[in-house]
Amino acid sequence: YDHRLLGESLLNLTRRLDDEWADLVAPPTVEEPVSVILTYPHRRSGTLPLSPRLARIFPTGRTHRIRFLFRDEETGEEMPGWVVREHRFVYGLEEWYHRYDIPVGAYIEVRRAPEPGVVLVRRRATRTRREWLRTVAVEDGGLTFEMSRHPISCEYDELLVIAVTDFAALDAVEERIRKERRSPADVVAQIFPELAKLSPQGAVHAATLYSAVNLVMRVPPGPILSLLVTDDRYSFVGDYYWVSRSRSGL
Repeated sequence: YDHRLLGESLLNLTRRLDDEWADLVAPPTVEEPVSVILTYPHRRSGTLPLSPRLARIFPTGRTHRIRFLFRDEETGEEMPGWVVREHRFVYGLEEWYHRYDIPVGAYIEVRRAPEPGVVLVRRRATRTRREWLRTVAVEDGGLTFEMSRHPISCEYDELLVIAVTDFAALDAVEERIRKERRSPADVVAQIFPELAKLSPQGAVHAATLYSAVNLVMRVPPGPILSLLVTDDRYSFVGDYYWVSRSRSGL
């Protein structure tokens, strides 16, 4: 895609989402702790993105995989982790995500420990409460969304949060999309109207669409934003929101 299509406002959104495949410029310094919004691909695989910003936190080396230790700031428990720079991720948090039932869209904070080879990780813990969350389900081979209540015990980004109740069903959809060689435009076209149903105005925020598309296809924000800008099926209504052009009456 041509990043020049996006304009400074949408490029700023791309920077905020901090996707590891967005080819962002590394900042000269980072203030710790670094906050990460957990996307579905990393929640599913027990990883963190190795974006240019996060790359400054984790150890470096000449090998393809660099071993270090995660330390849970809440409990002090240490967990082995691996930096896989060629694929831009850090592995080792699958069990930790499961233990705290951390949702897609949760804020995760990481910072270097005083001793070398250790990275501190924490969720922004809160008292457990039941909240209305955007929830995904699979019906007739496609994704549907509804608002339903779920227990949650950490802070999260309201635009990116998605409750997932059946990981295997999403795996099956992802596999089918890959076998059928579906394009990002195909996936957006299926998901967009489902998300629009959750809004009285039929409006979908670009960050929400990015989070939802990545349930079944790994796509950084740039191509999705470019599609919204150039595809006649979608109309921009301001503040990073789009509606279906048929709904907007255009």
